[in-house]
Amino acid sequence: IFSDDRTDGLISRIRAPLEMSYLETFSTKNSIRERKVVDGEFICVKWHRKARMDGMIERVEDTKESTITENFLDRKDYLEKRVIKFTPGGSMDL
Repeated sequence: IFSDDRTDGLISRIRAPLEMSYLETFSTKNSIRERKVVDGEFICVKWHRKARMDGMIERVEDTKESTITENFLDRKDYLEKRVIKFTPGGSMDL
């Protein structure tokens, strides 16, 4: 548990060295609410609900599945999810 004086708003960082991962939790001082990283495999970033103008609340990058998934909330164009799939050879499918 970290001090309230931190300018980045980091509340906690839980490391799991055997899994090569960590989970960070942030206060509302930071636009990020939570970040989970599994080294070389997975990154998940969650934002506080009104932190982003585009309405994104979560972004998951999965290198094993070669995908990026973005989840949105309360967008005027009703976009809720965007999935980007990378294929072998360097191209990508939207």
